[in-house]
Amino acid sequence: MLRRRGGRLSGDGVGPWETEDRDARRLARLHAELVDEFVPLPVDGPAGRALLTELFYALHPPVHEGRVPAYGAVVHLVAGDGDVPAASSRLDHRPDVELIGAKLDATMQRMAADGRSTFVWRSAARPEGILTLARSHYSEADLVGLRERLGDVVVIQRSLEGRVRAVTSEGVVIWTGVDWVFKPVANSYLAPLARLLPGADPDVLDALLELCVHGLSAKGVGATLVWWLEDSHPEGIDGAMAQSAYSLTVTDRRHHPALLNILSQVDRAVVVRRTGELKAVDVALLTSGEAEARVSAWGGTRHSSARRYSYDQHRSVVFVVSADGPVSVFVDGASAAQVRVDPCRLGFTIARLEPDSEGDVVPCPSCKRELLVDVTDVPGWAGGPEVLACPVCDEPIVVDAYRAAIRGPVKLPAPQA
Repeated sequence: MLRRRGGRLSGDGVGPWETEDRDARRLARLHAELVDEFVPLPVDGPAGRALLTELFYALHPPVHEGRVPAYGAVVHLVAGDGDVPAASSRLDHRPDVELIGAKLDATMQRMAADGRSTFVWRSAARPEGILTLARSHYSEADLVGLRERLGDVVVIQRSLEGRVRAVTSEGVVIWTGVDWVFKPVANSYLAPLARLLPGADPDVLDALLELCVHGLSAKGVGATLVWWLEDSHPEGIDGAMAQSAYSLTVTDRRHHPALLNILSQVDRAVVVRRTGELKAVDVALLTSGEAEARVSAWGGTRHSSARRYSYDQHRSVVFVVSADGPVSVFVDGASAAQVRVDPCRLGFTIARLEPDSEGDVVPCPSCKRELLVDVTDVPGWAGGPEVLACPVCDEPIVVDAYRAAIRGPVKLPAPQA
């Protein structure tokens, strides 16, 4: 029967809901949801219960006078022997962080953690204090950087808007209010792209990926960035309405908020120099008739023009950020990388393309692009060759191997005189 308005439905006597641990049941339900939805969080690891506890608190915070507080926790994933210094010692010699409030009880520690400048520092056994930071860590890029600095941790944050996310070594898990979604960390694409761009500056590539994936994508800002790989003047652009931004550079993370704000107010492309400095803002990309005939459309107008521009301009790499999240990288008319924000329930895995071999370079007989191909040979294999589609022009390419995969066009260094 229903005992009172808003009360629980029960029968006669004492049911199991009266005897079981209410908190344990809640954590069990959250655990089952995360497992069933294929959410990539280490809930079955040594610190699994601690992670569930802090994530549940972020998802179901206390409400005071109609206000829902922000919250943040850093969960150390390595199980220790219960000794407090075992986990907190990881913070030694870090001038930008300090651990305080170790004698406060768990309730007070959580009340003090705002998920920006203060976080609960949590071991597998218990909360160990309040992690205080020298500056605010509110954005997705800030949280990804914090996790990288602290090592084997998961960073949990609930924003004032109610957005809950957890950052791991593999990516960012986000509860949208409807669904669990996942975005890989930007640097997981650094090695695969570096294979296609052997002469490019890896620091600039890393910074561009971070800006696009954890800056623009996280804020829902659509943008096109052209990275010009040589010191020469960029070609194939209409700069009639261009504005200069020479003092800004993508390699200085302190400039990223300014870059993000600029890109949120322009519709056309931004040109980035080889060394990472911005050259021009709000330029149009020009494409040839050959590119339009040979390179098929890709998504909307922004993506199609970026892909065709990269086909025409061999010295460019084009990054396109969709307002709904995905990030595409185009090289020589082909998609070299796609960073997506997908529902966790799809059960996908993160592909890390780092083979032992350097790969073979095979020219496409149709568009003449040099393609990086990873092959697997089996001694004595007498079967037929692999027939693959060129990622640029879609024409068939025959590779005499047991198995083969085309990674994309590769920008080979220019021959020495």
